Amino acid sequence: MDLAAATKPVTVFSGGADELIFSDRLHEAVGERATIRIIDGINHMGIISAPAAVSIIADDVATTGLSS
Repeated sequence: MDLAAATKPVTVFSGGADELIFSDRLHEAVGERATIRIIDGINHMGIISAPAAVSIIADDVATTGLSS
């Protein structure tokens, strides 16, 4: 992902139980270029398939807006 090229705010979502990505170290990789949201209890595939994760992400998009 090319965060440096982003022209709008970026949020990176990750599951707190992700078995492939160290969610607690995302800030080291992303720095201040994006907001990081960790969803507790969600694994790697659950970030796109678990109803709780989808709801949290949809709510973020609805309240933040795609055009902000």
